[in-house]
Amino acid sequence: MKYFLIITTALSVALSNEPLQDYKSGKYITAKRVDDIIIDGAIIEQDWSKVDWIDDFVQAEPAIFESPSYRTSVKVVYNDNSLFIAARLFSPNPMIIKQKISPRDDWEGGFEEQSDWFSIDIDSSHDHSSGNSFVVNASGVQADQLIYDGDIYDSEWDSVWSSAVKIDEFGWVVEVEIPFSMLRFEKADNYTWGINFSRYIYQLDEHISWVVIPEDYTNIVSGFGHIGNIVGIYPPSRFEIVPYTLIGATSIYDFILNDYDVPGSGYYRNIESKYDRKFGVNIKYKINTNNLIDLVINPDFGQIDSDPSNINLTSYETYFDDKRPFFNEGLEVFNTPVEMFYSRRVGQDSWQLDTLRDGKIKWVKVPTIIIGASKAIGRVGKISYGLISAISSNSEVDYNKLIPYLDSKPNIFQNIFRSKLFVGNSGSFIGYMGTYNNFRNNTQTLHSIDSRFGYTYNRAEILLTPQLIYNDGSYGIYHKTNIRFGSNINLWHEHKYFKSNLGVNNLGYLWRDNLNELSTGIKISSNQQTGYVRRYSLILDYNYTKNLDDIVIGNILDISLSSKLMNGWFVGSRFYRAFEHSDDRLIWIDDNFFGPSVKLSEINGIGLSFKTPNSNAVSVGYDFGFAKNNIDDNLKDHKLILTYNPSGSFNFSFEYNRYDLSKTFQYIESIGEEVYLGDVL
Repeated sequence: MKYFLIITTALSVALSNEPLQDYKSGKYITAKRVDDIIIDGAIIEQDWSKVDWIDDFVQAEPAIFESPSYRTSVKVVYNDNSLFIAARLFSPNPMIIKQKISPRDDWEGGFEEQSDWFSIDIDSSHDHSSGNSFVVNASGVQADQLIYDGDIYDSEWDSVWSSAVKIDEFGWVVEVEIPFSMLRFEKADNYTWGINFSRYIYQLDEHISWVVIPEDYTNIVSGFGHIGNIVGIYPPSRFEIVPYTLIGATSIYDFILNDYDVPGSGYYRNIESKYDRKFGVNIKYKINTNNLIDLVINPDFGQIDSDPSNINLTSYETYFDDKRPFFNEGLEVFNTPVEMFYSRRVGQDSWQLDTLRDGKIKWVKVPTIIIGASKAIGRVGKISYGLISAISSNSEVDYNKLIPYLDSKPNIFQNIFRSKLFVGNSGSFIGYMGTYNNFRNNTQTLHSIDSRFGYTYNRAEILLTPQLIYNDGSYGIYHKTNIRFGSNINLWHEHKYFKSNLGVNNLGYLWRDNLNELSTGIKISSNQQTGYVRRYSLILDYNYTKNLDDIVIGNILDISLSSKLMNGWFVGSRFYRAFEHSDDRLIWIDDNFFGPSVKLSEINGIGLSFKTPNSNAVSVGYDFGFAKNNIDDNLKDHKLILTYNPSGSFNFSFEYNRYDLSKTFQYIESIGEEVYLGDVL
């Protein structure tokens, strides 16, 4: 541990106070205070005339640092409550501006390479590693994202902000209002923030930005320009209380037949009547833009989207995102390379053994209710922190009580604590995380130390992310090294070592323990034009995995090549070989108990795909996959997508899928208790 901290500190040497200074020289906005702006997409208020247009944008793709094909101009002002941005996005033919109607935050469906869009990224903490992104497409659809660790965008974050879009004879116009209460910053007399603007021109497949950083630099936030001279603002603390009540009744009736030979002869009998009378409350106190306290009592998550349907026939748990607002806000504070806190564990239904009426014993699911939970998250100077405590019960609950959750007996106590000390100005940090899970007096406590630090020398960049986990004599180690050379070559090496009974899944998510895995690879890519190629990516990846009994459970070589041509066509190919290995969890017997390992023969597979340009009214995409092993099992997979998209308000698609699987033998996938296992192999 001592050497871990020494190496972390030594390699976390800060860069200059302002990284990438050469690329954002002169990219500074002197903010001007105004009275008020109406967000209508018109840019006609007198206050807009008080500031000049900013139009020194450059290309990011395909010709980096070259002049944009179309002009883009931006203005920024502010008042006591909000930051206002106006953008004039010129186009020689407004009819070719691509509009796309989509749900909010649907990045793949409504933004990315699907429409014209404009984005505003703000580093209000000015820590060069975190921020907020606000995006509007040409149809006025919004997307907002939280940025952390320099280049990770989290679309689960939702904010309240305003925007308006208009298309005219010169192109299209965007007006945006971002309340200061949606940003994070500490109190000061004068603020200087990081800021950047980007635009995507659909017809040209061209990305332009106010500040463009080299392709080989991964910390995007460090490359933001600046907006300064913001004075006299500081959102006051906010207090919210949201109560709810639920009243309802459910009656169950059974139809009793008088005569089985006479249809309809009988009567209804009331079997059960159940009355729901519940209430709960959510109390939130936002101390300032950086610190928040949240408390829920008997939370109601009935309005949350249900999980997508999933059929899982493996012994590995399916991972689902958490949609509950209480756990979503500030969740990035708890991120670690190995996920120590999987928020779905709070309130998750559990399993227990139950004796049935015929005397048999089986596992049954026991519903869990959250009695109450509290959360405190924030940042003070160079230290960020997060604390979540929850009390739940999976005891029998009498819902006929006026306040059923107070009548239940708490038997699940969960606590999660996370802190990070940031070092330098490149997003490097040293972090600690501890979790405490008491389930029916069975206590599990985990401790974790992790770090992220990067070092840049000339055109080489090294990023290290180690993590150490400890739990009552068992431990786990994770480490990943990324090395980038120039703008085209990226090497990585990843090592995972997890002893059995590590217990991460009590409150976190770990695909499996009893694991020793090595993964290494190289990626050669470019987002810049090379002859007829718009961008390309060649990836070579090798994975070798054993369990701690020295049985090889994974041995895979994977090679893929994808490219986008200048005419908009996408072409991809893949080859993989899974060398002979074993599966030690194919035969499942009981909870966390498996039968003997099953040998799997070598598999060779290929994949081919192509897609015509999105800009066409009619586009076609086709994917083909084929795999075969040494005992003549084989599969063929076809996927065809035909899309007709004449405008942003109309879209028609046809999809055809065919999956053919031919198996020579059927593996044993489950066994009864009386089966003899000694001669299976």
